[in-house]
Amino acid sequence: MSLDLWIQEAVATLRINRPHQRNAFSREMWRELKSACEEVGDNSQIRVLAVEATEGAFSSGGDFDDFASLSSLTERKEYMEEVLAAYNAYENLPIPTVAVVDGIAVGGGCELAIVSDIVVATENARFGLPEARVGLYPGVAVSRGRGRISPRFLDYLIYTGRLTDAVEAQTGGIVTTVCESGELEEVLASLLSDICTKAPLALRAAKKAAIDYHASGGYEVAARDIPILMTTSDHTEGLKAFGDGRLPNFEGS
Repeated sequence: MSLDLWIQEAVATLRINRPHQRNAFSREMWRELKSACEEVGDNSQIRVLAVEATEGAFSSGGDFDDFASLSSLTERKEYMEEVLAAYNAYENLPIPTVAVVDGIAVGGGCELAIVSDIVVATENARFGLPEARVGLYPGVAVSRGRGRISPRFLDYLIYTGRLTDAVEAQTGGIVTTVCESGELEEVLASLLSDICTKAPLALRAAKKAAIDYHASGGYEVAARDIPILMTTSDHTEGLKAFGDGRLPNFEGS
């Protein structure tokens, strides 16, 4: 497994553990994420979930090899349904979620931070939504991010594909707290301790109110659009250019 889950008293920690692929999510990992969320959600003793990662990258998003392996529109729809089900399970957990970002969080990794309740980032963190470089758009960010972070900042990330640092991401609303790498463990421990000392029923009620406010709409838009974009020549060219280390030559087809 590439997602490690452990529980210590009232804190659950989920570690993304695929460093050789910059913690990119394989298809199996999306299933693991959904399963882990179900396990955490069913445990009434857990008061907070922290998501962290190994070796310098939070996550580089979805695995491009998985994209390339999908040969029909039906397969692409099935893939997107699995991915969005994982995000939905995470976003709708009945407890607060904390993303711990030390390194890159791009594509699906950035989207996971966007739908987290709190984001702690080091000065080494970088955030970005580069999906348009491979002929796609960030479905979760588009459908769920607009009610969570600055719409202007979200549009900037989507339309430019640029990376942004932790301070700029904090200004734009993705990041809650920025700290130095050497302070991360202490800052995180203090934050989790503060959450765990609060009334658990109140936290769960507050989280439910937040879920009700944001609602779960929008996922169906991504489920509709992205599988179709995966059939385009631009997407094929984007993946090939990425693998070749060159700029893509998009023709709008």
